[in-house]
Amino acid sequence: GEDRWRLRPQPTNVLQFHRDAAGVVTGYSIGEHREFRFEPGAELPDIDELAARVAAAHGMAKLAEVGPIRRSGTWRAEQVDMGGTVGSLVAWPDRMRDDVEIGEDVEVSAFDGDRVWVHSSLQPRQEVEADQLRWMRDEFAPALFGDWREHYPVRRVVQEYELDGRRVWMVRLGGVDGPATTVYVDAETNLVVGTDSFTVVPSLGRVGKRQRFLDHRDVEGMEWPSRVNIVFAGNPVGVLRVTYDEFELGVDVPEGAFELRDYAGE
Repeated sequence: GEDRWRLRPQPTNVLQFHRDAAGVVTGYSIGEHREFRFEPGAELPDIDELAARVAAAHGMAKLAEVGPIRRSGTWRAEQVDMGGTVGSLVAWPDRMRDDVEIGEDVEVSAFDGDRVWVHSSLQPRQEVEADQLRWMRDEFAPALFGDWREHYPVRRVVQEYELDGRRVWMVRLGGVDGPATTVYVDAETNLVVGTDSFTVVPSLGRVGKRQRFLDHRDVEGMEWPSRVNIVFAGNPVGVLRVTYDEFELGVDVPEGAFELRDYAGE
């Protein structure tokens, strides 16, 4: 039929485009349960108002008062029987570092406020190229849980959605000219409960990444997820389950930690 396309690998899924009275495409749907609109509906919340609610709910601005926070924990991928430790260091206003140990190997990434640095057992410390910078920078907690108005010039509430049995707002942080981060905000608590995005993994390169944030914990007025479930595109290792057991506030940060100078011999 007109504007209807059956997907050959899965013929029960029909892709249908929707048009306004003037014939301009306004969105599309896949099957019976997913609809995507290019322009948000009038009933959706204002994006800047929602951004303010999210920032208030997570309380990331309190980092300026309490000092850097270190989260420590473990990760586990049961499908491939692998695990290790994780460490996350966050400092106001937008610096962050993640350290992941995989047996005797390490994968480290950090954002120093301007640039992203990576290091792994397979490649020495290096600065991320410009076209990868946005994907990695947008993945760091100060951006996702902070004030989007400071981190994402283009932002939009796309639709109301049901995610894991809860009502959420689906938000796109980024323009339509390339990959962008999709964020899911709990409509009741205003907490970020999930993301779909691209990221750069030192050992894999650019990959799609789905995160679900669980069991938020109050840490001196800040709401941090204590569990994160991660699935990479292609599902190479199954669900990667991260658990943060310890939160330390006001920790000392070695000079050059967010530039990975400890891996540069500086």
